[in-house]
Amino acid sequence: SSPGPRSSPGPRSSPGPRSPPSLEEESPPTAPEPVVKQRKKSAQRYVGPPPLPSEYTVGRRVLARWAKDKGVYYATITNLHPSIGAVDVAYDDGDYWERAPVSYVVEVVE
Repeated sequence: SSPGPRSSPGPRSSPGPRSPPSLEEESPPTAPEPVVKQRKKSAQRYVGPPPLPSEYTVGRRVLARWAKDKGVYYATITNLHPSIGAVDVAYDDGDYWERAPVSYVVEVVE
């Protein structure tokens, strides 16, 4: 027996006529806008360090804490730094601390 007639698939169908490219210019993709966070305003404005007490003078004997062990020791003020609220102190044992915060000076010794 001979095989039956073969059917040809016929012409392939095209998806349809293509439209011409748009004449309108497409804008390039834009990057998303960066998110800008605003700082919260503090209730108080920083006005600098507190003024040095008037009894803090060069040569004045004081009791001052030592930063490394928080112990209190006798010392002498050797320099003032009013713009940053600090003093230089020379401890009786020979140690020296430049720009020690005034909060570390515990007491003026008379």
